[in-house]
Amino acid sequence: TMTGETILSGEAASQVSRVKVVEEIKMRLRIEDPAARLQPIVHLLSAWSVDMLVHGTARENAPALATVETYLTRIGGLLVEVFGQSSMEDIDELELEQAYLTCVESKKESRSKAAAAVLSFHRFGQIHHGLPEIDATSIQMYLGDEGRAMADARLVLPVERTQILARLSERAMD
Repeated sequence: TMTGETILSGEAASQVSRVKVVEEIKMRLRIEDPAARLQPIVHLLSAWSVDMLVHGTARENAPALATVETYLTRIGGLLVEVFGQSSMEDIDELELEQAYLTCVESKKESRSKAAAAVLSFHRFGQIHHGLPEIDATSIQMYLGDEGRAMADARLVLPVERTQILARLSERAMD
């Protein structure tokens, strides 16, 4: 490990272990040496993991390490396979939409959970790392009742935003 810290198997769920994991990931995120730094997509997935550990998820304020691992493994492997060493700045919204849809559709079960994870990841990437806005309609179709409860994972589409702003403007005029 970069921090030199170890986590014993019986201590994995403790707050002390959580802090160690977050610090280890943060140290990896700060590496600038081209030979040692993370691939861009791995960097973004790692930053998302830290965000979930520090700020929580749509469902839990302090998710267990295993919960964050589940979110990550639902979509991470395929995104790494698709984007590899590509710079995330060079990826356009259509490439992202297709990769996300592939992640969701590759699941035999729990497609709604994969869709929620993809939308959560994209929202994080859009807010913190400048990912482009996407048309999430095809991904949102996979959200079941469970996904609808995860308001943080849902995105407002550009056309919806325009309609909302128009309605608010109309109400303000009345």
